[in-house]
Amino acid sequence: SVPANVDAAIRKALEKVPADRFSGAQEFARALGDAGFRHGEEAVATAPHRGSWNRLSVAATATAALLAISLAWSVTRTDVDTVGRYSINLPDSIPMAYIGSASLGNGRRAFAVSRDGARLVYVGQLRGVNRLYVRPLDSYEIRPLPGTESAYNPFFSPDGQWVGFFVANEVKKVRLDSQAPAPVTIGRVINPMGADWGPDDQIVVGNEGGSLTRISAEGGVSTILREGDGYLYPQVLPRSAGILSSSWNLGVRVSDVPTEDDYVIRAFASNGRYLASGHLAWNQLSTVFAAPFDLRGRMIEGQAVPILSGVRTEIYGVGQWDASDNGTLVYAPGAAVATLPLSWVGPTGLEPLPFEGIEHGTFELSPDETRLGIVVGGNPSDVWIYDLLTGGRERLTREGLNRDPVWSPDGAQISFSRVENDEWVPYVVTVDAGSGAQPIAPGLVGMVTSWEGDGNLLALEEVPGVAVYDLDAAQVVQVAPPPAWGGVLSPDGTAIAYTTGESGQYQIFVEPFPPTGVRRQVSTQGGSEEPRWSRDGSRVYYRNDQRIMVSTITNEPDPSPGAPSVAFSGDFVNVGGRSYEITADGTFLIIDGGDGLTTTLNVIPNFFEDLKRLVPN
Repeated sequence: SVPANVDAAIRKALEKVPADRFSGAQEFARALGDAGFRHGEEAVATAPHRGSWNRLSVAATATAALLAISLAWSVTRTDVDTVGRYSINLPDSIPMAYIGSASLGNGRRAFAVSRDGARLVYVGQLRGVNRLYVRPLDSYEIRPLPGTESAYNPFFSPDGQWVGFFVANEVKKVRLDSQAPAPVTIGRVINPMGADWGPDDQIVVGNEGGSLTRISAEGGVSTILREGDGYLYPQVLPRSAGILSSSWNLGVRVSDVPTEDDYVIRAFASNGRYLASGHLAWNQLSTVFAAPFDLRGRMIEGQAVPILSGVRTEIYGVGQWDASDNGTLVYAPGAAVATLPLSWVGPTGLEPLPFEGIEHGTFELSPDETRLGIVVGGNPSDVWIYDLLTGGRERLTREGLNRDPVWSPDGAQISFSRVENDEWVPYVVTVDAGSGAQPIAPGLVGMVTSWEGDGNLLALEEVPGVAVYDLDAAQVVQVAPPPAWGGVLSPDGTAIAYTTGESGQYQIFVEPFPPTGVRRQVSTQGGSEEPRWSRDGSRVYYRNDQRIMVSTITNEPDPSPGAPSVAFSGDFVNVGGRSYEITADGTFLIIDGGDGLTTTLNVIPNFFEDLKRLVPN
C-alpha cells in the first residue's frame, strides 16, 4: 500500500553510492510529496500508485524515511574537519579518469571548477567510454554532456555557461544548459597540454611541443603566440598582465604577448596558477606551494609556503587541483606519478624494483641488461646508474639539468645532455672509471637519443630535427627536418626510426642510414611516439597512448615495416623522453601508473581564508 513515489524515494535515499542519493533532506522531502517521482528503471515504465494509505503504512513510511536520512547523512558527510574540508564521492560506475582519452597517454587535468565555485566538470569513464560529466558541488546529481565522448582536459568559460575540452587534436566547446546543441569544433592543436578561456573570448592553448596558440572561442584561424620550449597549461592573467605557463626545464613564467618578453617567475616549479586571492600557486611533485604575487611587477613577494600536500600530479608537473574565484578548492588525493614504482611486466603481473618514492624520468637498459641509466629528479635532475642485480645506486652527475642517458654499444660509457646557455649540450662519461663528464665534441648541440653502430654513431634531436653525429668523421648528417624528433638507430647503424608531426599528428617512420630519400611509415594511428629497436634489429616498438606496439622490419632492399600489433597495454607512466624498455626476451620495464581512475575528490570551501592566514599578502 505504500505509494510508488515514496517507495522510489526511499530506495534512492538508500543507494549504495553516495552520488546516486539525494543531495539533502529538502530534495528527499520533495520526492516524498511528488506522486510522479520514480527512480531507476521503473522511472520509465511505472505509473504512480494511487492506493489508499492507512496508519500502519504511514508509520512504516515515516520510519523508513527517517532511517534513510540518517543513513545517507552518516555515509555522505565524510572527512569533515573544523575548517569545512570534506570529501565528495563520484559514482563507482563513473569514476574520474586521469588519462582517459588524452593523447600520448599523458595525464591531463581531469576536472575543472567553475569560477563561481558552483559546478564541477570531470572526465568520467562509463563502461570503457570517456565523456564529460557535470556535478554541482552542492548536489549529488551527475549529468553527462552529450557529444563529449573521448573528451579530455576540460576548462570553463569565464561566465560558466560553456566548457571547452579536447578530443584528439581538436579544440571543442559545449554549452551546459539542458537545451545545448552538439559540441562545436573551434580549432586544432597537436597534442594539446592545457588551455584557458580568457575574458576577451579568446582561448589560449599550450601543446606538448612547447608552443602557445590563441584561438577565438567562435572558431577561425589560430595564432601562434610563442614557439619554443615549454608553454604548458597556460592561464590568461587579469589586468592584461600576460599569460602564465609552465616549462619543465625553465619553471613557471609569464609571457608578455605584445612585447614578446618572457619572465621566469619560479624556477624548479610547474603547474603555475594565479589565484583570485592575489597569490601564485605551483606544484613541486605532489605538494602545492604559494606566495603573494605582484601582477604589475610580475614577481613573487615574500616567502613561498607549502599549502597542500598529497595531490595527484601528472608528468610535466600538472597537479590535479583547481580553485574557483571565490575560494573553493577541489583536488584529487594521490602521489606524483613520476614517483610510482619502476616495474618489470612479467607473465605473472608487475614486479616492482626496489627504487620506490623517487622521481624518475627517462631511462635505458645497459647492453647486458644488468644496469639502468636513469634520470632522477625533475628540475634540477641528475643521471644515476641503478644496479638491477644488487639494488645499488650510483650518481653520475651533480649539477644542472641533465637528461636522456644513453649507453654506448659496449656498455662502458653513457652519454647525456645538459642545459647550458639555453641549449642542450651532449656529454659523455666513462661509467666505471669515475672520470668526469666531457662534452662529446666542441660546439655540438642537441640531445643524444641513440648510440649504435660500431660505437661511432650518435642520433641527435633538436639540431633542429633528427640528425646523426659520426664520431669518426666528426660530422653531422641531417636525417629529417622539424617537426621530427626522437630518432633511434638500429643496432647495426643501417636504419633509423623517428617520430614526426608533419601530418598534424605524431607518426613513426623508418628509413635507411645514411639517408637515401626513401622512408616508410611504421605506425597506423596518430599519437605514436618513442620508437625503439629490438636488440637484434628485427622489430621496431613504439608507444601509442597506453599501448606499446610492435612492427617487424624487413631490410631488403630498404627497411620495410609490417603491420603493427599490440605488444603490451596498461596504465604506465609516460615520462618526458623514453618511458619504457624491452629486454632481449621481450620483457618490458615501465613506471607503473596504477589504474588511472578515482572516485574521491577533496573539497576546501573556504580555501582563500586558510591561504591568507598561511601566506599573508
